[in-house]
Amino acid sequence: MNSKLSEIGMPFARLNNRERVGGETLSREIDAVVVDAVNNEIYVLEFKNIRSDQNARSLQGELHRFLNEFVPKLQRSIAEISSSSDAVVRRVYEKHGTVRKIPSASDANADWKVTGAFVFNSHSPFECLTKPHELKGINADCIAELFE
Repeated sequence: MNSKLSEIGMPFARLNNRERVGGETLSREIDAVVVDAVNNEIYVLEFKNIRSDQNARSLQGELHRFLNEFVPKLQRSIAEISSSSDAVVRRVYEKHGTVRKIPSASDANADWKVTGAFVFNSHSPFECLTKPHELKGINADCIAELFE
């Protein structure tokens, strides 16, 4: 996945469980945080390797797990990133090895929009479920479309 993220030309980094970022200690690992400095947007990405035998019982179980486990975890990560967005941007640039002047803390948090997305290893019926909600879903092969 790192090679696909590298192709988009924006800094990104994995943030670890219990990592301290600004005033926030992350409650879980975040697969990737991507910073779009042009549009002042931070993307919180959750990679999912969902394989299904595509029968009704299997899909029902996966849907239940997706909505009751994966979605709340991503929403929690979005809230944590939102509360310390300026520090998150600094950390991503630091881990990515990119130098950039970050706006001061007094105005940075208000300027950064935080978007959450699931990135699936293959086409998944769950891509469709995220469309009407605040979360996005996309196939890994099409990840560049997320940032357009």
